[in-house]
Amino acid sequence: MKRIRVIDPSAAVRETIGLILGRDFAVSHGASLESGSAGLSGAEADLLILAVGGAADSEPAALARVAAQFSCPVLFLADSRPAAPLDPGVKNADLLAKPFNPYELKERVARLLAQATAHPAKPPAVVPASAADLSRLEYPYVPQSVATLVKKFAAAPFPLLILGEAGCGQERVARAVHRLNSESGTPLFIHAPEIAKSYLRARFGERPAAETAAAARLTLFLYGVERMSLAAQSSLIDFLNESDAEGRTLQVISSARADLLESVYRGTFIEPLYYRLAALVLRLQPLRERQADIAALAAALAGDCGARLGLSHAAFSPAAVDRLRNYLWFGNLDEMEAVVARSFATHRKDLLDAPDLIFEFTSEHAPGASAEARRETPLAETETPSPATQQNGGAVPAARTANGEPPDLRLFMTELAHELKNPMVTIKTFSQLLGDRFDDAAFRSRFQETVTNDVQRMDDLLEALLEFARFNQPAKERIYLYEQLSRIHDELLPESVKDEKSVEWSKRGRTMAVLADKAHFLFAFKNLFLAILAQAKSKNSIQIKVENGGAVVISYLREAAGISSLTRYLGLTAAQGGEEALPLRVLLAKILLERNGGGLRVTYPDGETVQMRAELPTL
Repeated sequence: MKRIRVIDPSAAVRETIGLILGRDFAVSHGASLESGSAGLSGAEADLLILAVGGAADSEPAALARVAAQFSCPVLFLADSRPAAPLDPGVKNADLLAKPFNPYELKERVARLLAQATAHPAKPPAVVPASAADLSRLEYPYVPQSVATLVKKFAAAPFPLLILGEAGCGQERVARAVHRLNSESGTPLFIHAPEIAKSYLRARFGERPAAETAAAARLTLFLYGVERMSLAAQSSLIDFLNESDAEGRTLQVISSARADLLESVYRGTFIEPLYYRLAALVLRLQPLRERQADIAALAAALAGDCGARLGLSHAAFSPAAVDRLRNYLWFGNLDEMEAVVARSFATHRKDLLDAPDLIFEFTSEHAPGASAEARRETPLAETETPSPATQQNGGAVPAARTANGEPPDLRLFMTELAHELKNPMVTIKTFSQLLGDRFDDAAFRSRFQETVTNDVQRMDDLLEALLEFARFNQPAKERIYLYEQLSRIHDELLPESVKDEKSVEWSKRGRTMAVLADKAHFLFAFKNLFLAILAQAKSKNSIQIKVENGGAVVISYLREAAGISSLTRYLGLTAAQGGEEALPLRVLLAKILLERNGGGLRVTYPDGETVQMRAELPTL
């Protein structure tokens, strides 16, 4: 079916022409050339219907110059009839004045298409690749190894198969490869699962093979190859063989989201077709295997997005980069682009922090609800009960923020939502992908492992919250620090061995005793240790020192940035704030230590080392 593109500023004109011609042709339209996908070459249309403005634009000489820019015939729609007709020597253009009648429109369209068939136009030149197109072949959009290999492949006249998971950018890389090669010719995009011989013939054109043998070189883009039925595979290989026999020049670039060679071994993909498509193979890694590239990729996407939004220096804070690096990215590059665009478009500021990132567009991220507005009121506006008051065991008035809510409760609710939302988003995303990816053994294994771990994490956290909720005012007694800390260490030893993290006691203070509720003490330090084990670097030691005065100092190297939104609550600077695996456990421990007359302080002596200092009153 012939393709006709209508470019006219009037929606009524566009829709009317679509109704008149839609029965016999594939009609698409736009308000301007920029809004249509044909571009100035007209390579994706068999005929262009183009509106022209005033009398000067409708002069025959001016129209002839415009028509020369297109490879397909052009039917001009003029607002008024020009003083002179078009030059008869201009074979690929005609002029129709408004208002026109349907029969006249059909007659002009049929004549122009008949002339184009009798006198095939010169093959269009490939539009030079723009910097934006070719950036998809450069680091960090693709790994360095792929960036080097893809340029070699683009210059080779062999079929190219691009493999990668959903969202890795196969189709955009394919387009960039096509534009990089000046001999690629006209692109033709084919949804591979729909392939049948009749479909391919209709998409290629209805002219006899003898007339198309010397026609323009074609680049055939096949996407969704992994979903082709055996019948579609058979039709495709027959079409490719027939094209060779007819002398047709055909470049094939295909993309797939699964390993086709594995499908060949399973008998679900025809072996000759695989080797016909996979003379060259380009594999695009998922983002989870490109951890080292995430920072550079985030910076590049921020720059692109910032330029489009008019931001001068769009960038991410270190904590935001850590959150991007630690996310699973089920949609890979496409999902990351969406998150970056959504976050900058919502907040409209040059520097985004971790809380500003929007992975799901919900009402809590509506424009105007910035990260600063969602954070807790600074503790400078609260009153903290004195240790002396707490040591007396009396009831302690709850500190209040500016809005009258206890800060512990507000932080508790914030951190609880954060802790439970992340694993639930992960589980929901995996479950949505399960139907499409169930046959992928690696995906099933990852699904089971991730969902099991996330469910266990939420279950453990809820158990901790239930235990915390049962605590009353402390019933204080003498507690020997080293003895009880060793008991907790022995209980958690399997966890530290599994994570390859050792514990070293640099100063034991075996006789140091404090005054606290024993149940509160054990709960607080157990949760502190669990949080530290989740955050500390593997194959590194955790230093524990029991000091005089009832202090326990724990030092370790962190795997990522520090403790998320607890930075304000613990009195840290914004630059030190980062993302911690289990921040709610630290908050619960701090509340109980303060309830027993002590406290918790976190510092960063050298930027990488985390030092927690927990204190309790002595006898």
